[in-house]
Amino acid sequence: MKLHTHLFFAAVSISAAAWLTLTATKTSAQIDTTECYKINVGDDPIALDENAATTSVWCYRELSEPVGSRLVFKIDAFGKTRPELSMLVGRDGTIVHASLLRGELTIHRLKSNWSPLPAPLEPPTDAEKVKQPISPMSTKSTDSVIEVFRNAPEQPDDITVRMEGVQTVTVKEKLLPWRGYWFPLKSGRMHNGSNSPTAKFDRYVAARTGTTPGAQRWERSRHVFSGIAWSGHCNGWAAASIMRREPAPWTDPFSEETFTTADMKGLLIERDYCPELLFFGHRYRGKDLSDIYALDFHKVLTYYIGKLGKPVLMDIRRDAPVENRVVSGYKMTITEVDELTYDVVAELAVHEYDTSLSDELGVAPIKPRTYKYRIWTDAVGEVVKASWQSANPDFIWVPLAPATCSYQNPAVSEEWIQTMGKPTKLPGW
Repeated sequence: MKLHTHLFFAAVSISAAAWLTLTATKTSAQIDTTECYKINVGDDPIALDENAATTSVWCYRELSEPVGSRLVFKIDAFGKTRPELSMLVGRDGTIVHASLLRGELTIHRLKSNWSPLPAPLEPPTDAEKVKQPISPMSTKSTDSVIEVFRNAPEQPDDITVRMEGVQTVTVKEKLLPWRGYWFPLKSGRMHNGSNSPTAKFDRYVAARTGTTPGAQRWERSRHVFSGIAWSGHCNGWAAASIMRREPAPWTDPFSEETFTTADMKGLLIERDYCPELLFFGHRYRGKDLSDIYALDFHKVLTYYIGKLGKPVLMDIRRDAPVENRVVSGYKMTITEVDELTYDVVAELAVHEYDTSLSDELGVAPIKPRTYKYRIWTDAVGEVVKASWQSANPDFIWVPLAPATCSYQNPAVSEEWIQTMGKPTKLPGW
């Protein structure tokens, strides 16, 4: 049995604070034609409303250099264009984009017909066209992103990856998710008492500003237990444990407020409650148990874990409760059953959150899970179809960057998080 996938790939890491120091020199020959669209980017995995689809504005800037290329990007709530929310699409099918892990940006250059962001590679013909979001810093940051992507290393010679029998892939040890409590709403541990993370955070900010930001009050009134036993912050833990470095205990010398490891993790988990994300499948709301589709499942694993070395997040329950976990690796056993047809047994390294509050550091514990499906390929080994032969998870998602939303505690802002301990210096902050 021989199954071939063709991969053009190169990557380089830059510090998450350094990318803004690179600025592009705009030439008179540059075409500055930009069109923006309101795009449906999939389900809202947090909202309980079954019709809660998410839309966001993505822009397409046609460039003269490289010839025939375009920058696909999103301008965030602060008016900035960020590398981890952008991609440079070449006429030859080369895509350059950035991935955020542990506060570091890794720039990837590869050939693919699959978008690594929630926006399609080409301007959508069925989406509403809108005006480009503008701010004083948007043009400068967009030019900086273009320069970063243009300076990405050229791809090496064609690398053919052969999968014969068994293929085992895992992300680097330093990129494995850190352990953390999921802060269930039933416990109220995020806000109950003077020693809760949000109470300490309020005192920390008040000591500097004279005003309490109200993190504890907001948490107590909005993240309230409503009888759903599985409701909590597992989504925030899953995202933060990938995007940020593991925090350590810390005492603020100004306020003399001491934050335990669990406190620091709790604040990061609260901050990353609803990040920018790439979503595959549909959250189960009583209608369809069959997704995520097996084809998307296979492509997400092989693209993000296999090619980028980035963990992905998965709801392991296919029914109504949501149980977010982190997947950091896979062992695929592939068996040929017919011409261009293969059965796949995928054993996943699935990381669990802590079920009790703990200050313990280290990698989140693993509980393997196995899935079975069949794939069909074309003549060059591209997977074009797949179907489940076992029960499937509900959905898979990839955290791209910190963001804000109405479900998230607004007092626990990125600006304040970046002042605490040894923070993860995220792009542009």
